[in-house]
Amino acid sequence: MPDLRYKEEETKPSVDTTKKTKEMPYGYTKVKLDSLGKLYAPKELHFRNFTVEELTDLAAANDSKDALKVFVRCLNNMVHENFDCKFLTEKDLEEVLMTLNIRWGKVFKNVPYLYAEKEEDLEEANTLLKENLEIQGKAFKEIKNLDSKENVGYADLPMTNLKTKELAGDVGPIFNMTTTEGESVKLKIACVGDFIEVQDYIENIYFEKERKFSDFKLQYAKYKQIEEEIRLANRERTEELINMLPKLDFTILEEYEDFLKQKESDFFKVIEASLIVSYGKKKCETLKEKVTANKKIGSHFWEKYSKIMRNNFEYGILPEVTFFSVDLGKTIERRFSFRYLDFIQKVESATDTDIEVSFSR
Repeated sequence: MPDLRYKEEETKPSVDTTKKTKEMPYGYTKVKLDSLGKLYAPKELHFRNFTVEELTDLAAANDSKDALKVFVRCLNNMVHENFDCKFLTEKDLEEVLMTLNIRWGKVFKNVPYLYAEKEEDLEEANTLLKENLEIQGKAFKEIKNLDSKENVGYADLPMTNLKTKELAGDVGPIFNMTTTEGESVKLKIACVGDFIEVQDYIENIYFEKERKFSDFKLQYAKYKQIEEEIRLANRERTEELINMLPKLDFTILEEYEDFLKQKESDFFKVIEASLIVSYGKKKCETLKEKVTANKKIGSHFWEKYSKIMRNNFEYGILPEVTFFSVDLGKTIERRFSFRYLDFIQKVESATDTDIEVSFSR
């Protein structure tokens, strides 16, 4: 087991957490991060509200490859400390956005969840659904198996229902591991800036290859959107949507999907490589140097790294959420996977006074 404690001799990125002004301006929200100052960000930061211009930029960038860059740029304008938000981890970023949304009483609208998670729960779920849907004046359809559409419900989840967990243990952002060949590798915890750098690196590599699919991409995006609508639609709507599907050249489709798979595969390989600080005695300064070093490292090494992340760096928003299911007529717990993009559509202008948000444990 590697020593995960931060050591003073390690090269930890220098971050500035001094205040931009001596006095805290009106309207800033205190965000307490569950990384507890053990990684790159301090224990707490203060953010003002989004401006109309920032909201417009975020809305335009949502789901695009530039979304993360826009997030960081906006948050750097909003944070009271002289802190570069590219040093937030993805979990830190999610907590910042969640806290700002909680301040304004936001909810996740129409989040899908399973009525029954196990086969043995089907009978009870059907009984409860029949009873509660009739009360609501809705039609009841029996759930015959876990994968059926009838097993999917939709709920509004108040963000106050989300719970978080603090980063436990004496850990730091940089630590050493050893390969099966006995070579020492110094690694770091990924931060938002790493994802942005890797994204730019991959986009540059694939720019020319992707250009030839420029026209096809629009058709493909529309096809995938309608395909998803079909998956969720009722029988009557399904036929209508099928007629709306654009006709794709399946030779190009196969080529384009192979291209996307290769691009995605390379992205994750470079993400792995970006975490390398040094290999052996050689310090890796550039992504190109890190990619070269990563070619000497086997997949087993990264499996071990992932296991360390799961076991020792679990913090931030928990996937388990407790909420009241109107359709089942009772409070239930389900697992959800939230990412920073899920929060952007909830961000709106607000004029609340200062408020400190803390999460119930």
